[in-house]
Parts: sequence; C-alpha cells; structure tokens
Amino acid sequence: MNYIQGQYFFKEVFKSIYLIGCTFNEEVVNKELCEKSWIKMSNKYEFGEPTGNSWLIKGKEKAILIDSAAPVRGLRKFAENLAGVPVIFVLSHGHYDHTFCLEEFDEFWMHRDDIPFLEGNMGFPKYCHIPQIIHFLREGDIFDLGDRIVSVVHIKGHSNGSLLLIDQKTKVLFSGDSIARRILLFDINEQKISDYVNKLFEVKKMDFSYICTSHDRIPLKKTYIDYLINNIIKIKDVKVTRSLFDGRFGEFYSIKIGDEKKEEFLNCSIVAEYKDILVETVEKIYRERKE
Repeated sequence: MNYIQGQYFFKEVFKSIYLIGCTFNEEVVNKELCEKSWIKMSNKYEFGEPTGNSWLIKGKEKAILIDSAAPVRGLRKFAENLAGVPVIFVLSHGHYDHTFCLEEFDEFWMHRDDIPFLEGNMGFPKYCHIPQIIHFLREGDIFDLGDRIVSVVHIKGHSNGSLLLIDQKTKVLFSGDSIARRILLFDINEQKISDYVNKLFEVKKMDFSYICTSHDRIPLKKTYIDYLINNIIKIKDVKVTRSLFDGRFGEFYSIKIGDEKKEEFLNCSIVAEYKDILVETVEKIYRERKE
C-alpha cells in the first residue's frame, strides 16, 4: 500500500459519534491516491465536493470504526486513542477508497460478497496485505458496545456486499456509499436494481433520523431517501453517455441535480445498458406502493 502525507482530525457530530477526516499537504499528494476535492475540502465541515470519511461509534466497552477512507498511515492508532476502548473495524463495502489502512488491523468485519474487490477482481486493484481474521456480517447481526446496540443491514446496488449500520442509541444510520448524495450503480443487473430500490423503501421504515455517508461530512436527514428516490428516475432524460474510471467499467449515464453546497443534491451514475431498467423499476415500485 502506498501512503501519502496527511493529518487525521475528528469532530463529535452526535453524542459519542465522531467524524474522522484527514487534511493533506497539496505539495506531496499523489493525485492517483487522493482526490483533488479532498484537498480542497481540507478540514471544512460543510456540504460541498466529496471528502473521504471514517466514522467512529464509541461505546462504554467497545467502539466501531467504519471504513478507512484516507491513504494516510496511523488510522488505527488515531481511532484507538480517540475511543479509549477496543475498536472493531468494519468495512461498509470493499471498494479500495474505503480500505486504505486495512493492513493496520489484526482483524476486520465485512460482508462476504465484497471479498472479490479485495482480491483484485472486477477491475479493482488487489489489496496485498489482507488481515487473516475476517468476520463476515449479514443482515440482522448486531454489535453490543456496552451501552449501545448497532444493527447491520445488507443492501445490494453499489456493491453486492454493501452494509448499513444503525446506532440504536442516537438513531443514526451509517450508509457508506449506498444512500448518499453521490450514487454509483455499476456492479448491477435487473434483479439488483429491484433489490436496491425495494431496500430503500424498506430502510425508510427503520428507526433512525440522520444518515452519515462516506463522502459528505454533514449528516443527511432521513427524508433524503425520498429525495433520492424521487430524483433518480430523472436519469431517463439523459441522452449522452460518458466514461468513468478510465473506461474500466464501460459507459455510464449520469445526472446531477441540485446545488452541491446544499443537502438537496444528487449525482447519480449507472451502467448505460441498465438505465431504462432503473427507470422502469422505480416507476413500477412506486405504482405498486400507491395501489
């Protein structure tokens, strides 16, 4: 793993829930490892361009660290010092921009279906130092942190093994890249689209009030799920495809709606051949739920 120079920082966003971000030295940044927006956002706490975030849920006996979203050494030590209790490292999913410091940990938790990403399949770089102890999570699992329970939800769409975590004490949902202002649907087919949209409606019924995502530092209100569902079908009006990630995953249709400096913003991309299926699926589910 190649690392760059940076400095971790934290902000307590909810009671005993901490955003962990990173500032970078622009002069030494490897642009292949660090997005330009990460530098521009620095330690800003506002809506804007994408950031790379980790989240720490601190309990009386244990803490959960969600994702390693900066290619800077020392995340484990920083999180353990902040928590003051043993830290459980959980991947919201297996994409490389969530696994930078994975090798610092002796064990970690994730969904089994995202292991191929770590092994260098599906167009992603291979992670060379995967810890030997892997705990596989699935829908309905819980973590008991001593004074708070965190439950696990499985949601396909962004990846087969994407997870949501809900802290039952503060009613906060941690969504990774699955419910966010920027949605990328590329490991997708007709069934997965249906699963994803139906899961969004199911998640809406769960008991939480705010959503913490991996690439925005400001939490979203639960009502953002309605905004996402209502606007994602507008991709049907897009006529021109574009390449993402140097064309590794083919052509995409993309939409941008709203102001990136406000909560009501959506940047959604889907593999070109499934655009019409996405629109048809959302419209069908909406009709069925209104009947």
